[in-house]
Amino acid sequence: MKCAVLVCSGLDKPLGSLAREVALCAAEQADCAIVCPVLLHNSPARYEEVLQELPVLVVDGCGTRCATKLAGELGLKISRRVLLPEALKELGEALQDDMRLNPEARQLALKLAL
Repeated sequence: MKCAVLVCSGLDKPLGSLAREVALCAAEQADCAIVCPVLLHNSPARYEEVLQELPVLVVDGCGTRCATKLAGELGLKISRRVLLPEALKELGEALQDDMRLNPEARQLALKLAL
């Protein structure tokens, strides 16, 4: 399903790398538009049209839930939310403690994106 993906930008954590990969998989597999949280925060008009037209998928890489909080601040209607620590636990999966994703983590991202 086509959507707008608002993804955390936790580039300093392995889960942030996984969150980014989930967004990329959603964009490739479901023709979703990726929304940069920093640009959305600083210049919300940039994404106004896409966020009004498409359902919003929020991907949070950690319990801080930055993407969810930003969506709430802007009054966005979230159609689906993925909190990666919870999703990994539900799937019985673990993520390596590395900033670069191995092939297994990329497959996991694909599973989480759809």
